[in-house]
Amino acid sequence: MTRIVIFLLVILLSLFSCAGSQKSTRQGVQLTVTTPNITKNGGTMYYSLFRSEEDFINKKPFQSKHVKVTQHQAQVIFTNLPRGMYAVLCFYDTNANRKLDFDGYMPQEGYGCSNNPRLMGPPTFKQLQFEVKDRDLTKSILLQ
Repeated sequence: MTRIVIFLLVILLSLFSCAGSQKSTRQGVQLTVTTPNITKNGGTMYYSLFRSEEDFINKKPFQSKHVKVTQHQAQVIFTNLPRGMYAVLCFYDTNANRKLDFDGYMPQEGYGCSNNPRLMGPPTFKQLQFEVKDRDLTKSILLQ
């Protein structure tokens, strides 16, 4: 009987020590980006997340995602984000050519930016930037 009790105690202690030592696979913060005002279904929303002004200028996103548009909206989730300043650009590709189409200087497909600024020309990182700290966050980007 004593052996059984000792055996059970050893198993319980090993279970508790294993549970405490397991590391979470999730690191950093999660950013959910939604685009709620898409006028039609179909097509693809493309999102680019930038971590610095230099990467923004050089068009080198930290993470990129795309999703099919359904129910007149789109949503992506960027994961494992370290603290820092970020900016998001997105566009609605309606003709499946994987780029934002222009007619001269005017975009012919929907586009949007974090902070939803009113733009007169190309956006700057400073106009779009927001801070990621310790908590998950959600940003809503309205198409223009």
